[in-house]
Order: sequence, then structure tokens, then C-alpha cells
Amino acid sequence: MRRQNLDELIEFGNVKYRLKVLIDEPGYHLVILSIRVGLSIPEHATAGAVTVYAIRGHIVLYDGPVHYQLHAGEVISIAASIPHRFEAHEDSALLVLVTLKGDASYDGSEEPQLREAPHPHRQQFGFRPFDSLAIGDSMGFVKQIDMMHPGRALWEYT
Repeated sequence: MRRQNLDELIEFGNVKYRLKVLIDEPGYHLVILSIRVGLSIPEHATAGAVTVYAIRGHIVLYDGPVHYQLHAGEVISIAASIPHRFEAHEDSALLVLVTLKGDASYDGSEEPQLREAPHPHRQQFGFRPFDSLAIGDSMGFVKQIDMMHPGRALWEYT
């Protein structure tokens, strides 16, 4: 069992949102996301259903052209694979839960375990699954790198 105080985990960045992983288990990911007013999280989609609880502040969630206001104390759910983005209208903190069903197409075993690969082979081990992706597919380690080391990697889509 692990106990944490959410208020103590909220930490704002001035240039980019901050993400802290609370639970990272197969099929269950819980993070606290802190977003300074005026910042946003670009459009993305997740393989699992997403539940967003606003701890503090005010954000706008965009689901394509549709938008939803989310204020402190409110919760919203987003179905799996639905592209969405966030904009902070106040300094905001969100508790975000991503859950994956027991879907055979994503059971966690497809994700490369880079720590287990011999050091000289890690790059090849990580990119072999990447090379087999179809257009529009994604890999879990991109999300995990950003979650584990927020602000240390820059991802650009071309």
C-alpha cells in the first residue's frame, strides 16, 4: 500500500505541463497533471478509457470541435482512442486515470522491456517494434518516457 498527499504533488512548470506518476501498473495508470494557466496539452489519444478529475483550477477539454468546461471538483470520462486536448484557463491540477480492458491487442506484453535488453542492443530492441507500426499506431514507451522524465524529451510529429 502506498499513501500520497495530492496537494503536495502539484508542481507547476512555466513552459510545459508537469506530470507525476502515482500508479503505473498493467492496465491501470494514475497520474497527477499540473498545468499553468495559458498552457495546453496537444491533441492525443490513449489506448484505454480516461477519467479526468479536476483537483483545482479550470480547464477546457476539446473532443474534436466539441469542448467541455471542467472546474475543480468535477470529473469527466473519455472513451478509448478518442483524440482530445486540454487548455488551462486557470492554474489547474488534474488526477488522470487511464484503464485498459483485457484486450488481446494490448496486454502489455508488446511493450519493449528496454531495461532487460543488453545495453548495446537497447536501441535496436526499442525500434524493431516501432518499425512494424502502421500509420496511426503508437507505442507505449513514448508515453512512459515523458511520464518518467517530464520535460526532458521533446516529441515532434511530422
